[in-house]
Amino acid sequence: MLTIARSKNIWGPYASYEQNPILTADGTSEYIQGVGHGDLFQDLEGKWWGAVLGYRDAGGIFPLGRETFLTPVTWPENDWPSISQPKLQFEREHLSQTTSKFPCKQPAERVADCYLRNPNPKHYGFSPDGKIISVTARNTDLSARNGTATFLGERQRQPVSTSTVILRRNKAHAALTLRAGLSLFKDDVRHAEIFYDYATSHVTLAFTQRGASTPILLGSTLLGQNWSRIAFKIQSCTEIYEFLYRLDAIGEWKLLGSIDAIEMTARDFTGTILGIFASGGGDGEGSTVLFEDFNVSSEVPPRQASEARL
Repeated sequence: MLTIARSKNIWGPYASYEQNPILTADGTSEYIQGVGHGDLFQDLEGKWWGAVLGYRDAGGIFPLGRETFLTPVTWPENDWPSISQPKLQFEREHLSQTTSKFPCKQPAERVADCYLRNPNPKHYGFSPDGKIISVTARNTDLSARNGTATFLGERQRQPVSTSTVILRRNKAHAALTLRAGLSLFKDDVRHAEIFYDYATSHVTLAFTQRGASTPILLGSTLLGQNWSRIAFKIQSCTEIYEFLYRLDAIGEWKLLGSIDAIEMTARDFTGTILGIFASGGGDGEGSTVLFEDFNVSSEVPPRQASEARL
């Protein structure tokens, strides 16, 4: 929730608004719950806005964690502000055109990339067009509590999303203690991976769950030797994540297993990340793995009937 107080002196004393909180979703059926940690600001037209945190509550399922929502604010002179309940979509009159008053710079490349803690930049390489990513396997995996692991991902931005990548096979890696694939990552105690195990020639789905001493094996299939690339896919809806693969990036996708989205749900400040990873021990440590066409896409939800126009 949000509460407010004011003073003519920054050092106080402050007078609290008698109708606090000025924003809360508690006790309501609003889709966006847990609202709070808000900032108020004005645009170039003088209109007030609020940037607040909240989570999309789909029947107790919200793996994306707390997100930032923009919401209109009215603030009459000599009065208290009134903040609208955040909605996924809203309308507000906007008169001015975009301005060049503030200098704009080109965004840095690969601004969406996420790593674990402090990555070693020498372990990641990118082709000029960004389609091929080379990574160096470390002897740590995604459950490491300290340091880093070889992982590169993007945040999941919508409940309905798809992530895909192609792993190139290197026959020189056969039988090495090496794993590489696609991960659904929340933190070091909540993550699931579909990967190729070079030591066993299996494509495997493993789920690390809070409180479990070892990863849970959800699916595993022995692959033959007549393939050069394997594609992985993680697709999600509100309630479930599905993990699929196909050889040589052709033909139908094969479902290896799934997990409930509730497994990635908690009152976290950050949500799930979809990313590629490689881990190796012994003879597999330091191996270079090549990925192609890593992609995370989202489906923007339609306007909900319960959301009012402002």
